[in-house]
Amino acid sequence: AIKWGSRCAGEPLPPDYHGEINSFLQSHTIERKQTQIDAHHQIINAGIEIAPEHRKDIFETERKSGTIGIEKKRTGKKTMQEYRNRIAQIYKWWELHYEEYYENGTRPLSKKEKDDEEKFHHNNTRDIIYSGLNVRMVKAFLSSKKKKRIEADGTVTLTSFSTIKKYNEAIKWGSRCAGEPLPPDYHGEINSFLQSHTIERKQTQIDAHHQIINAGIEIAPEHRKDIFETERKSGTIGIEKKRTGKKTMQEYRNRIAQIYKWWELHYEEYYENGTRPLSKKEKDDEEKFHHNNTRDIIYSGLNVRMVKAFLSSKKKKRIEADGTVTLTSFSTIKKYNEAIKWGSR
Repeated sequence: AIKWGSRCAGEPLPPDYHGEINSFLQSHTIERKQTQIDAHHQIINAGIEIAPEHRKDIFETERKSGTIGIEKKRTGKKTMQEYRNRIAQIYKWWELHYEEYYENGTRPLSKKEKDDEEKFHHNNTRDIIYSGLNVRMVKAFLSSKKKKRIEADGTVTLTSFSTIKKYNEAIKWGSRCAGEPLPPDYHGEINSFLQSHTIERKQTQIDAHHQIINAGIEIAPEHRKDIFETERKSGTIGIEKKRTGKKTMQEYRNRIAQIYKWWELHYEEYYENGTRPLSKKEKDDEEKFHHNNTRDIIYSGLNVRMVKAFLSSKKKKRIEADGTVTLTSFSTIKKYNEAIKWGSR
């Protein structure tokens, strides 16, 4: 209902909305399932102490062939060493930036724990207190790791999803080694963060390649109304693959010309910024077949709202004397989209 209302109002929702809500819905699903499970499965002697020799056997079995996080993999010495290194990075970062949480949320390891080969603490001197782990502290750390580098021009390259995810896997593995279950809300919150990071990374990559021209340009009310009516009644226009002969290419160029000439008439500013004059070399290039056109669209930054405004102006074929409107056929409207995609290629 909210997403539909947003579209009707022409107001896009904030970037973090979808990730946060999906996390909440996912958490609700998990909570509901867990409630149903708890109602049917009361674990007998849930707190019973397992003998040390049995714990060691269990650990060896799980270390060699058990599950790590969501993915199944063998947990060899190299992997455990990597996990401990990542855990150390986390608590050392807390020590530097959140000293109070470092004091309360981690603990020093005893000599016995350091010497315990089963838990493999490697060179670490402390461990996280997993049972009370504050997920906001983990998210703060992961946020500090998400920027891989910043170029001289300010372009940000984000760390890969797999790198960020490994810190979460280290925490879950450390929790199992310590025998301390993570708080119920931990998994939902972290999964939401990881999902948001993936979306942000993809968007950053898109933004780096496609700077939308005149992104904030105001669409005239009559065109906005036409756009809304088209999308409300018939949704998106499909895509068809076809052979591109000379006649088709000529038609495509004619349609491209219609588009930029309409912009010149109705949106002069966009015409100046969103199209460019063709050089003599381009006009003479038979392969690109610019036909009689003198300009071309700047496709890499094409503002889709400008295209929708043009298409909306074309959708009414004729208006009868009695006010009856005959709409242009779907195939005719679609051809403008095909022309743009062909021109882009």
